[in-house]
Amino acid sequence: MPDTLPRAYPLQWPEGVPRRMIHEKHGPMITMAAAVASLKDLLGLWADEMGATLHGVVISSNVTLGQSMPHDPGVALYFRLDNVPHCLASDRYRRPEQNVRAIYDQIMEKRREGVL
Repeated sequence: MPDTLPRAYPLQWPEGVPRRMIHEKHGPMITMAAAVASLKDLLGLWADEMGATLHGVVISSNVTLGQSMPHDPGVALYFRLDNVPHCLASDRYRRPEQNVRAIYDQIMEKRREGVL
């Protein structure tokens, strides 16, 4: 991952991560604001639990103020823990807020496993 931060818009999909051609219709029912807030809270909590410094958090997607349902619903989360770059991404669902929630679920799984 480069030293510069990725852009939040348009979506900066991570290299080497395959894309889905078909997105699942049904996913968690959540608003974008709630999904982003819970994701940021969890990321901060996780960093604190590991005793790591979190910075450079960027949530990249094609969501804009005028288009909440973009053609590409993928979401990528970029962040640094103790200056080590990380990225988690999801394009599983048709709605971007559901993909934000899917990244939240990825972090929860990594917390349970004690990895990253």
